[in-house]
Amino acid sequence: MPFTGDGTPLISFAVERGGDARFEGTRTIRVRKGARTIKKIAANRGHPELAPKIKQMNHVRSAYKKLKIGRALKVPDKLSAEFFFHVRAGDTAPTIIQGYAQIDTVNRSERSALSVFSGFNPIVMQIPIRFEGVDRDHRYGFQMSDGSGVENDIAELERMAGRGNFPGAAVGPSSIIRVSTTGTNGNPIPLIPLNYQWTKNNPNAPVWWISDIEWDADPIRNPHTGERVRQLCVVELTQYVRPVTAGSVVTRRKHRNPKKV
Repeated sequence: MPFTGDGTPLISFAVERGGDARFEGTRTIRVRKGARTIKKIAANRGHPELAPKIKQMNHVRSAYKKLKIGRALKVPDKLSAEFFFHVRAGDTAPTIIQGYAQIDTVNRSERSALSVFSGFNPIVMQIPIRFEGVDRDHRYGFQMSDGSGVENDIAELERMAGRGNFPGAAVGPSSIIRVSTTGTNGNPIPLIPLNYQWTKNNPNAPVWWISDIEWDADPIRNPHTGERVRQLCVVELTQYVRPVTAGSVVTRRKHRNPKKV
């Protein structure tokens, strides 16, 4: 499901770990007509990096082999439908706004200050997206949906950000997520820069916290139900940088046996 019917790219948001989600085992899904290879199944569920693992779990020779429709397939828990969703890309491209070198200045009397490198900021990326429930019919013009699908996807995004109507909302850290954009063959495409999504050449790609969501204040709503059928927003992601525990600052001393008198 990397593109809509009109060819608009979709961005996949998928829970990596943490928050209210627990990934301790496996589950079984069925192969469907739209995704018959392990490569596409993994990409369509927001985790293209898991294709080799799924291949091994199911003893399949190749991740590109077409599987029989309806076949049972074991997958990790994190590929469950409630832990990912797809959304249309916005009108502008994802943008990196932070993450480069931190440069401090040290003043010197009557001379130019020194510029001193002090580290790197976590990467911050803004992704414009479009929740869309308005479909165009060439015979009758615009056909408006009831908006339930849009509201469900918005609720899933807010759940990933730690907000919403579910047990544990706003208690403890929110989920760590992964974002990706893939082509029809299941391989990543650079709508999100390839430096910031998983590829074979980038196995240690960043994973993210949702640090902000800027909602457009003028969504289109279904006049009968009040549900949103078109909602624009910009999702701000901040790189999850794993804490590293520093070693002991006390020098280890070699203890010798006291001399016998």
